[in-house]
Amino acid sequence: MFGGRLSSPHWSLDDALANEVSLQMFVRTVTVTIPVGQEAEMYAFWEWASAIVQRQPGYIQGHLWRDVADRQRFTEVHEWEREEDSNAYRATEQFREVIGKLMALSETAPQVMGYTVVA
Repeated sequence: MFGGRLSSPHWSLDDALANEVSLQMFVRTVTVTIPVGQEAEMYAFWEWASAIVQRQPGYIQGHLWRDVADRQRFTEVHEWEREEDSNAYRATEQFREVIGKLMALSETAPQVMGYTVVA
């Protein structure tokens, strides 16, 4: 994955920065807290929303994570080829429908974060 550059114990900060530029993958997370008893609805939402996002240009894969300390807290983790691909999806009517349904299901406003690969 890193062409051997970071697998060596002798990599430098310059190597890491060069790798950050060359690895364009972007991860978007969305975390929500749902009411007790709404787990089935959350899983159904995930299946429905996943079918939509999987068709988007630049989408790689996604997973739904459940917090071990707070069982009502879920985090969607979506991998994209580039941040621009994720942003393009977020500008669509489909995304507005998805996030609207997620907001209706959640007790809290969805917490959205973005990450890039650095090593």
